[in-house]
Amino acid sequence: MNTNSHRFQPTIAMLEKDCHNIVKTNVPGLSIALVTRDDIVWMEGFGYTDRKKTKKVDENTRFAYQSTGKSIVAAIALKAVQDGVISLDDPLINYYPEFRVQSMYEDKAYEKITFRHLLSHTAGIQEGIPPGIGFDEKGEIHDPTYEERIEGLQNSWLRCPVGQRAYYSNFGIDLVTYGLQRASKKPYPQFAKESFFYPLKMTSVIYDREEAFKTNTARGYLGDYKAVIRDSEAYGAGMPFLSIKDLAIFARFLLNKGKLDQKVILEQKYLEEMVKGDYSADYFAGYGSKYAHYGLGIFLNSIDGIKVLHHPGNAFGYTSRMILVPDLDIGVVVFSNNEYDDPAGTLEEKALRSMIGERGITIKETPKVDRRNDPPVNVDAEKLKNFEGVYSSVEGVDFAVQYRDGSLFLSNHRLIPHGDNEFSSKDLLVVKFELNEQGGPRMLTFLDEDDGWWPVQFIMKCRKEVTPPPRTGWEDFTGLYICYYYGIERDYFVITSRKGYLVAKSSDGEELLYESRNPQLFFTFNGISYEFVGDVLRIGHVKTFKCKAPVKELVELADNEPDHRYLKKNSLKQLEEMLRYLDREEEADTINGLYERLY
Repeated sequence: MNTNSHRFQPTIAMLEKDCHNIVKTNVPGLSIALVTRDDIVWMEGFGYTDRKKTKKVDENTRFAYQSTGKSIVAAIALKAVQDGVISLDDPLINYYPEFRVQSMYEDKAYEKITFRHLLSHTAGIQEGIPPGIGFDEKGEIHDPTYEERIEGLQNSWLRCPVGQRAYYSNFGIDLVTYGLQRASKKPYPQFAKESFFYPLKMTSVIYDREEAFKTNTARGYLGDYKAVIRDSEAYGAGMPFLSIKDLAIFARFLLNKGKLDQKVILEQKYLEEMVKGDYSADYFAGYGSKYAHYGLGIFLNSIDGIKVLHHPGNAFGYTSRMILVPDLDIGVVVFSNNEYDDPAGTLEEKALRSMIGERGITIKETPKVDRRNDPPVNVDAEKLKNFEGVYSSVEGVDFAVQYRDGSLFLSNHRLIPHGDNEFSSKDLLVVKFELNEQGGPRMLTFLDEDDGWWPVQFIMKCRKEVTPPPRTGWEDFTGLYICYYYGIERDYFVITSRKGYLVAKSSDGEELLYESRNPQLFFTFNGISYEFVGDVLRIGHVKTFKCKAPVKELVELADNEPDHRYLKKNSLKQLEEMLRYLDREEEADTINGLYERLY
C-alpha cells in the first residue's frame, strides 16, 4: 500500500474493501491509483498475477495497457511535433511512401491521410486483423512481426471518406506509431522510450510480450480461460505492458498540462491540440451523459457539467481505465487481468464519484427517462419517412431506420411516437432524432436499459432493394463460415444468396452485400468490405474461413475434451442457429444434443 496523505481517506477505505472483494470472485488481480497534480495519493495492488497465484500484484506489476494507451501514443506523437520530427497535418505517405489503401469514395485517398486523422479516428481505416495475422482456419495463432502487421493493411478498403466521419480504429493508431518509426529512423519502442517514457521516468514499459512475461507481469483472462494474445505487436492499439505506477505518472502529466514536478515535457499548446475535441462531433457514447467528443487519443466528456478526460481499454483478458477531472485536480487509473464483468470500469466510476464528493460537489443524478408508458401521438407519415436511413456508431454498429406497415422501425424495434422527434419501443426507453439545418436527419440517440445511451450518426438513405438479374458463380462464396477473434471460442455465420443478392447472416441479423467491379469484392450499405479468396473471406481486416465439417470435430472434442473452449455455450448455440438457417436440421439436432449433454 502506498498512501501519501490523509486526503480521500473515505474513498480509499471504500475502494480497499471493494478491491479485496473483487479479487475473491472471478478477477485474479488488479491495481489502482488515485492521483492529483502534486502526487500519487494512493496506489495499491490486489490479488495475483495469474490463477495459479504465482505472485501478488503490486504497484510495479505490469498489465497490457490496452486502448488507454491511445492517449499515451497521442502524447508521444505531440512530443514528436514539438521536437520537429513530424507535423500533425503531415500526410502519412511523407514518411511511409509505400502506404496504400483503397477507397470507393475517391481516388488516391491514401494521400490525404494525416497523423491528425489517424489520432482522431477520422481516417476511415477499417477494423479487424489483417490477413495472415491472428488465427488460421484451425484456430492456431500466427504472431506477426510489427512490420508484418502494418504491411497487412496494404490495399485494404477505407470504411468512409477521409476526414468526414469518426470511426474508431485500432489500426489507425498503429499507423501513427509506424509513421513515427519511419520519421525518427528508430524502432518505435526505442523512439517512444527515449523521447517520452524516460523523460517522465516511466521505466516499466515493455513492448515485447515474451520479455514481459519473464518479469512481474499479470496474465490476462477471459472468465476461467487464459486469454490468447494474438496481437502482441499492436504498439498503438494497446498491447505494450505498463505498471499502474507509471500510468499514474502519465495521469499526473496530463493533469499538469504537460509538466511533471515543474519540468515541462510537452508545451501546453501541444497538449491543447489533444483535448480540443472537435474531431468527432457528438458520435461517441459518453461517460455519464449521452455524448462524448474525441480529441487526439482521448475522450472528452462531462459529468453534471464537470469536464472529464478519459480513455477505457479492454482486450485479451485485460481491462484498463484512466479518468481525469482537471478542474477538480483528481484522477483515477485502474488495471485488471480479467476482461469479463468490467471490474476496472466499476472501480473507476465509484472512485471518481467519491472523490468528487470529497471535493464538496454533489453530482446531480440525471432522472431516468422512460417514455414507454406515455400515450402515443399521431405523426404524419411523411415526417416519419424523413427519418429513414442508415445510422452508424463509431464502433461500427449499424442501424437501419425504415418506414413500413404504417410505422417507423429502428432495426426490428417498432417505434411508438410521443412527439415529432421522440419515440419509444418495447425494449428502448426513449429514441430521439435530431435534424440538420436543412431539415434532414443528423443523428439519433436511444436509451437501452442495459447499455445506456447510444448516439448514432446518420450516414445515408437506405438503398432501395431492386432485384438484380440472376447471378452465376456465387456457389463458391455461399456456406458456413468460422471466425476466431480471441481464440477462446468460435463465431459462426453464413453467406447465402437470395433474390439476386449475397446475404451475410449472423446472430445479430442479416446484411445485404452489394457488388463492386471486382466479382469477388462486395460492400455493405455503409462501406464494410467483403472479399472472397478461395475458402477465405476477408471482412474489413478480419480473416474468416469456410467451415466444412464442424459437427464431426465437435462431437470428437466432446468425447475427448468436454471442457474445450470450442464447446462453450455461446458457440454451440450460434452454430445450431446457423445450421438451421441453412436447413441442415440433422446437424443442428446433433449440436443441440451436444449442448444438452454438456450443459
